Amino acid sequence: ATGDVREAWTYLVREPRTGLPTTARYVHHILSGLREHRAPEEYVAYVKGRIIASNPVLAEVVEDW
Repeated sequence: ATGDVREAWTYLVREPRTGLPTTARYVHHILSGLREHRAPEEYVAYVKGRIIASNPVLAEVVEDW
């Protein structure tokens, strides 16, 4: 942490629903942002694991990223 103040958006789900798989479009957005901001590889691997847990169909897409 650098102590810098950053502006950020946070979203709150008012009516959570289960069983909604992560979409490829959203995965692209998430992983692009992580790469753009040079997130640590350990964190990228964690996020990829969460994506695959949410939607196993995306495993090949995530691994190719």
